[in-house]
Amino acid sequence: MSIIIHSAFFTRRWSLLEWQTVAQLLPEASLERVQRFRRWQDGQLSALGVLLLRRALLSLGEDPQRVHAMTLDSQERPLIRGGYDFNVSHSGSGAVCAMTTCGRVGVDLELFRVVEPQHFALCMSAAQLEAVKHHENPSRALLTLWVEKESVVKANGCAFNADLRTLQRQGQSYSLGAEVYTVAGVALHPDYLCCVAHCGTSEHVVEVVVWDGDLLPHRAEVLKLDAGF
Repeated sequence: MSIIIHSAFFTRRWSLLEWQTVAQLLPEASLERVQRFRRWQDGQLSALGVLLLRRALLSLGEDPQRVHAMTLDSQERPLIRGGYDFNVSHSGSGAVCAMTTCGRVGVDLELFRVVEPQHFALCMSAAQLEAVKHHENPSRALLTLWVEKESVVKANGCAFNADLRTLQRQGQSYSLGAEVYTVAGVALHPDYLCCVAHCGTSEHVVEVVVWDGDLLPHRAEVLKLDAGF
């Protein structure tokens, strides 16, 4: 079983011509959402997530136009019918889309920055906050915990209701309710932290597709790696 991860990072604003091309690829609801953003960076990130979803479908031999048939499940989680589960995340100037054909998947991307432990008091246990204080790189340790937990609750579908303080890592996994989610860090960009969480079979291979987000989505470099599941 494979988890396909498509990612892109941009360094500039797309031209009017590029936007005209992108607009033709987006579902109407996605285009309306993009147009509501005040900052061009946010709108471009939102569009980029949908473009990556199209590429993920294409890489599996599916019609990328299936993005136009997206619906929401009972947990308000975006859904493409036909045996595929996917999740999208944005941060900084990057976006990532993870897709699998078995089980549920969650992904979280976070731009690295210096953070203060007290700002995470509502999503980390007292023991976790104390542990990261003694880490050689406290900010990196804290953000790593954050992306792990976020990827788990996004895979589960309870992102808005979960008490993240109760999530405790055991080996390479987290338990949430009756489900166990395996997590792994994915090295996409030196300035970002990324984690993928999956609930499904025990054998996993992650295939990472890196796309230059300054270009329209027709060129990609495919990199394969074992993510340490």
